[in-house]
Amino acid sequence: MAGHTWTKTTLAAQIVGELNIQRNAAGGSVPDRLGNIILECFDDLYEREDWIFRRRADTTTLVMVANDTKYTAPTDFGKLDPRWLGETSKESWLQFTDDEQFFARFQYDDIDRTGRPRLALIRPLITEGEGEAADTYGYEFLITPTPDKSYNYPLVYLCTVPTLGATDIPVWPTKFHRLWHHYALARAMRHFRRDPEAWKEAWAFSQAEIKQAVKQNNETLVNRPTEARDHYQDHAMLTSSQHADGTH
Repeated sequence: MAGHTWTKTTLAAQIVGELNIQRNAAGGSVPDRLGNIILECFDDLYEREDWIFRRRADTTTLVMVANDTKYTAPTDFGKLDPRWLGETSKESWLQFTDDEQFFARFQYDDIDRTGRPRLALIRPLITEGEGEAADTYGYEFLITPTPDKSYNYPLVYLCTVPTLGATDIPVWPTKFHRLWHHYALARAMRHFRRDPEAWKEAWAFSQAEIKQAVKQNNETLVNRPTEARDHYQDHAMLTSSQHADGTH
């Protein structure tokens, strides 16, 4: 089905038809259990790789103002783009880390001064819901030293997996609908059918498709820096004995 787009509901109906599942099977409603599989596959596929479609560039700026050291990340923030960090790390005046002890040492050195921020700590931010509302999970930036005036720093980040409603069409390239379909179908075959050979064949096919998509995703990235890292403490490109300005 080239070019076909899915929602959770339409994909569940498609897979039910493909597997000829009874909708009211013993042990619970098949659509409910299948729906969970479909959402798990969506979440995993979306965040499995640093897909280009997750990249948010030229849309967000970290706006720092005088005497304020704490800033909330965008609501869809997943992580800073590792490739962007690798490309800008040596020339950037602001470095990033998720190591709180590392950040605290810089913060202690900066306790009596203000100026242009040199280091930002990325840490989880949990906001308690009011009444029966659920807590929300996000991220915030802490910076040091305290800004002496306003500073702007562009952010390039990868968005987190969005919440998918039953009739929502995911916003991603069309081919990912096919990957999602085949991935969920393979999982459903394992769960609902007792044919291990058929499931293994479907699983191998879906994983090969995903592997090819990863290869194509990486091939579109030109001049990828060798110093790009996968962890924020590496992004800072500093050791615990170095300062952000390059002094020891």
